[in-house]
Amino acid sequence: MQITKALIIDEPWISKILNGEKVWEMRSKHTSHRGAFALIRKGSGQVVGVANLTGVSGPYDMAGLADTVHKHCVGSSLFTRPDYKWWYAWELSEIQPLPKSVPYAHKSGAVTWVQLDQAAIEGIQKQLEGIPVSAGDSLTQMTMERAKAVDKVEQSADAFKRMKNEPENRGNNSVNGKSDAMIEERGSATKELRIALTQGNINNAHFYIPRHTELFPESVWGGKNKHEAGEQVQWQFHGLESSVLSDIDGSKRILRNRSAVREFYRMHQPQAGDELRIQKSVDGYFNVVFNR
Repeated sequence: MQITKALIIDEPWISKILNGEKVWEMRSKHTSHRGAFALIRKGSGQVVGVANLTGVSGPYDMAGLADTVHKHCVGSSLFTRPDYKWWYAWELSEIQPLPKSVPYAHKSGAVTWVQLDQAAIEGIQKQLEGIPVSAGDSLTQMTMERAKAVDKVEQSADAFKRMKNEPENRGNNSVNGKSDAMIEERGSATKELRIALTQGNINNAHFYIPRHTELFPESVWGGKNKHEAGEQVQWQFHGLESSVLSDIDGSKRILRNRSAVREFYRMHQPQAGDELRIQKSVDGYFNVVFNR
């Protein structure tokens, strides 16, 4: 599916969206658009990412904005001003920065939505299809882009071999008294998924799970609310003593139960760009470890 429409967003909001901190884009009115669209950094002439617009909520009052600041990142110093007018939340999901920004032709009069030119449409499509960054880009730039990526998927054919290399003795390489061999207790891995963390993931105790992966059965994907929850499956986080049950919130592509993620991050102190490995064991557990 080609993305033909783009939304212009100013700083600092566009950067907060791209790094996963901001999932509500606040606007002064409703929009009928739903589905995929491109993200334009205001004044740059460049498309810098893509996202999915799942819905619009509001209008909110000041109390409502105060309760949801973790979603829109607008501080009270802004939304309490007399001239503040952005009371509607455009709810975003599947946010993905592009490895390289794509120039577009800005049409006269376009202020909010932009109809993209064919060259920009094709440039975005190529990157979404996995065209690699050109060889001329520096390693530093590629590393920065990787760290900002919302998610990065890599299926591995030798996942079983890597799992065999995990320590097998409970007394070895413990973290806070808990064994590194915890994953081995859940059985050998048969499939694997890799995800690069953003600072927004770390700050908000979650990680984005690609919707197209075959690692999880369709029944695990739930809806936006708890009453639309999917099948609960067991998650074992490396270093934590007990596994937890959770489905995946399909509207945000994160675990609905984030308590273990928060403890996991607190224990291992990850940084943006660190890579998670999610491995499905033969007995159905989903083991989560850092790829270090």
